[in-house]
Amino acid sequence: MNKTTKIIIGIIITVLAVGGIWYGVSRKPAEKGAIKIGASLSLTGDMAPYSEEINKGIILAIEEAKQKGINVEYIAENDEFKPAEFVTVANKLLEVDKVNAVLTPWATAVKPTAAIFNQAKIPLLAVWDNTNYMKTAGKYIFTIGFSTEVNGRKMADYAFNTLKLKRVAVIHQSEEWSELISQSFIDKFQFLGGKIVYNEGVHLDVRDFRTPIAKTQYLNAEAIYFPLNPNANSIFLIQAKQLKFQGRLMTADGLTQDEINTAGLTSDGVYFTNVYTENTEELLRKYKSRYGFDSQIPAAVSMGYDGANVLLEAYKIASARNIPLRDALTTIKIQGTGSFIDMNGGQYSDRVEKIYRVNNGKAVEVK
Repeated sequence: MNKTTKIIIGIIITVLAVGGIWYGVSRKPAEKGAIKIGASLSLTGDMAPYSEEINKGIILAIEEAKQKGINVEYIAENDEFKPAEFVTVANKLLEVDKVNAVLTPWATAVKPTAAIFNQAKIPLLAVWDNTNYMKTAGKYIFTIGFSTEVNGRKMADYAFNTLKLKRVAVIHQSEEWSELISQSFIDKFQFLGGKIVYNEGVHLDVRDFRTPIAKTQYLNAEAIYFPLNPNANSIFLIQAKQLKFQGRLMTADGLTQDEINTAGLTSDGVYFTNVYTENTEELLRKYKSRYGFDSQIPAAVSMGYDGANVLLEAYKIASARNIPLRDALTTIKIQGTGSFIDMNGGQYSDRVEKIYRVNNGKAVEVK
């Protein structure tokens, strides 16, 4: 080996070493022994009340973990409930913040970002929604939410077999969740022998539903199923009352207690599927102690709190067993404040919503 060859080899070794150091530093997600959790939340717009409460639940879990000596960082970003912003936030959390995992409430946020998380090999955990798509969206997509498709089918079954409805109209929004739960309702209702006399989608920003409501009256619909996102349900109910619609009204978990209060007497008798919690008393005491007031959406607080704790528990398992965080998530079996969470070796923990009826301004469970 001559002198020139030795020099060239030395240069190559130096370049490789420096490159290796640079790559290791640039891809380092957090300091050793720490976990960095990101969240893609809709902190402005119609979904803000939910996201704000989910965020508060996450913060409670993070603060408790820190008190126990766990080195955890938390970064929340506003995705505005817009497809382009879902992607922007995902890229920022992954490429700039170098997070170890990301929380999101919505199925709507998963579809445009699933490929990004799978390519980065960073887990994305949804805490509110659970859809068939999410279950097959890739190795790094997880959910502990409530099944959208099952909720639609459950309401259809109740409408046909309990309420004895045969002719139903459907009014939904042109948005992932609303379209999915509506189609699940339609498919099940028709399978049972019912007839969908009218089906119309409206833009997410629409707040005048009087024309489609009037069309359902002309077609002699016995009921309207209107799974709308928050802040649209109370407006729909008031307009249905103004038009003197006499049939049954059914919706989904976009109907909040705030909207029930806003709608007043026009909300009485409405049936809707909704999330539920089982063990939130202590959590809500912590919430009031931390924030100084009661939560208006306890289920959202629970989902944020449980989602963060799922990631923290997976982090402990990953550290103890020296396995990837993604693999540790599949082993999760913990009692959450909402319900027992069991990944059962997979990537989702199935939950199904209950059916409620508004009675004197309060939601009463009927099934």
